Amino acid sequence: MWRRRAAVGVPLQEGKRVLSLLDDDGRGSHLFLLNVAQAGEAGLVGTVLAVEAAAHGHGDAPRFECKVSFDRRGTGWRQSSTFGVRSTNLSGGLPADGFAFVAPNPPPAAASVTITLFDISSGEPGSALRPVLPRSRRSRTRLSATTTAAAAVLLR
Repeated sequence: MWRRRAAVGVPLQEGKRVLSLLDDDGRGSHLFLLNVAQAGEAGLVGTVLAVEAAAHGHGDAPRFECKVSFDRRGTGWRQSSTFGVRSTNLSGGLPADGFAFVAPNPPPAAASVTITLFDISSGEPGSALRPVLPRSRRSRTRLSATTTAAAAVLLR
């Protein structure tokens, strides 16, 4: 089982990002859509969706779990949320419902937001997912110490 954590830097700004993650055995890959929009004075609001051809919509049990953590170093401010990731085939466009997370706008220089995705479809806690990177970037990807947090996207 792949148990290392890989972080990929993604700017925390308005827009949509496609994330491609591998299973812990490296055999299957999954697409996720990270959508970030302005939420007025509250900051930025984001949603994470799993894009799957076989997804039927609202009644599907979540196959993936997402943990979003905000940490502002030096102040002790921390916040985290864990939620099931909605799966969609996007045939009807972007779903209007689902869990949304909020991050400060603009994030202070000493703050970080981390999104970690877990495959929970097997019923086992947190099967690993890891980033799929273009070949030119693979050699520059650093893996941190062993942990059960499988794949993380670090938003700066």
